[in-house]
Amino acid sequence: MIEEKPLETVDDWTNFQLKRAEYQSLIDHLSEYGSTQTRDNAFQPHHSLHRPPSPSGVTLSALLASGITIIDLDHTLPLLRRAANVVRGVAAKGGSVVFLGTRPDLRPVVRAAVERMGSQSYHVGEKWLPGTLTNKLVVFGADVRMCD
Repeated sequence: MIEEKPLETVDDWTNFQLKRAEYQSLIDHLSEYGSTQTRDNAFQPHHSLHRPPSPSGVTLSALLASGITIIDLDHTLPLLRRAANVVRGVAAKGGSVVFLGTRPDLRPVVRAAVERMGSQSYHVGEKWLPGTLTNKLVVFGADVRMCD
């Protein structure tokens, strides 16, 4: 620990002021470098619980970064119906259908869909293997054929 000696003379006081001015000019000169983060402007996760952002502060990029997905049902629903019709057509012509669900929470749903379709459907639940579609004879066997 550095002991500061008391300011006893005018010279001590003058030297103290010069050192303080020198230190302050150094701080002023170098303050543009480094972080300006303080306790008030630093991110603290528990603040979002007590002080949620205002609606004007919530941007699309912030929503997407937090994992929120926005689905436009006017565009999505017709395309889902179209995809279901394609699967129905492939199944009606005796074709094979491959269901993908590699996320752990989707695996039971994918398995249930495969069980409903029967022997002409397959599912990938663990990991998508490269060549699953282009090298189908090796992956699925010789009984797989393409539909028109």
